This record gives sequence, structure tokens and C-alpha cells, in this order.
Amino acid sequence: MRYVCDAMLGRLARWLRLLGHDTLYAETGDDELLRLGETRRLLTRDIELARRGGVPVIEADGLQEQLLEVAPPPAKPFTRCTACNGELRAATAVEARKAPPRVREAHSEFRACDACGQLYWPGTHFERIRDSLCEWGLIE
Repeated sequence: MRYVCDAMLGRLARWLRLLGHDTLYAETGDDELLRLGETRRLLTRDIELARRGGVPVIEADGLQEQLLEVAPPPAKPFTRCTACNGELRAATAVEARKAPPRVREAHSEFRACDACGQLYWPGTHFERIRDSLCEWGLIE
């Protein structure tokens, strides 16, 4: 699924990306959001924008509740960059060398973003995120 989140839903945008969904985070004007919403599902907490776009308002305040309200379809988790929405791929040995030495000693699997170069590895932060997504019933 492809989404566009308004400026009030940055955290939700990052977590939809963690779930593998192509998600834009647009800190732009309403007209641009509505234009982007023509080809993506528009997510907003702005009542006026939702009315203009003919979309429901995201009512929930908390992240878990917002994700359950959006009810994203199954996707490929951990395949998108949380920073820029780019696609992740296996990192090259050269890219993996950019990780801190203690991380390289503890991990052998690295992923890199094609768009911005961000480097990822399955550390404790990853495990906590994965456990939360499993607990919330969003991944297995």
C-alpha cells in the first residue's frame, strides 16, 4: 500500500515504512497533500484537510492505536528506509565498514538504503520494534 502522511503523522509514517509500506511524509501545504493523495492513501489528523480530500481523520493519539486504525495490509517489514522511504538492500562490505567497530563485531548482516545511504543492522532496537509489531498483530 502507498501512503502519504501529513506533518502531524511523522511517527506513523516511520512505522508504516518499518512495515514495508511506501510512505511519504509531506510537510507541505494542503493542496500538495491532496495532489499526492490522488495516487496514495492520504492519512491526516487535520479535519478540514480530511473533509476536502474525502478521507477519514486519524482519530487515535497513540502510535499503536493509529497503526490499528489505519489497518495496513501485510507487507514486507524492514525493507524501507525509515529516514527517506528508500528501498533497502543488502549492504556491500564497504558500506558495512561504516558501522561502528563494536557493531561490526556483533553483527554480520547489514542493510543499506539506495536513496540516502543510511545503514541498518538487526540490533536490540530492531528486536524491540519487531516484538512490538508482533504483539500488535501487524507481523508474525
